[in-house]
Amino acid sequence: MRVALLTNILTPYRLPVYRDLAATAGWQLRVMLCAADDPSWQRAFAGAYEEGRASLDVQVVAGASLRRRVRTHRAQSSEHWATLHVPWGAFGALRRFAPDAVVSSELGPRTAFAAAYAAFFRVPLVIWSYHARSAAAAVGPWRRA
Repeated sequence: MRVALLTNILTPYRLPVYRDLAATAGWQLRVMLCAADDPSWQRAFAGAYEEGRASLDVQVVAGASLRRRVRTHRAQSSEHWATLHVPWGAFGALRRFAPDAVVSSELGPRTAFAAAYAAFFRVPLVIWSYHARSAAAAVGPWRRA
């Protein structure tokens, strides 16, 4: 079974999970990344990309990365920088790989492209999302939909 896993970047804390998935009997796992690294995480995760490339089938898909300031408006307001990845090449990369199932992390453009592919080619889509209740309450209407 060919499985495509779409995520933003390779992070060291997820590499063991990806390796275990790749070792699943009967699976051919391809990890499709939005970027080789992320400027906001570069120092913390230096080397994870090279380490992952050495042990996994990894592909960086074409796209754009936009840094933006994110503000929360809860009881205690906070602000931080985040990178929005728009992997416009994800649909084509999925088409070339022709997976039997697609896993996409988080709720954003990456999952929208994965959902379009899965619907068009009638393959299962798993959305890997783990938002905290407080973060889920702060999402906008696009992510809620």
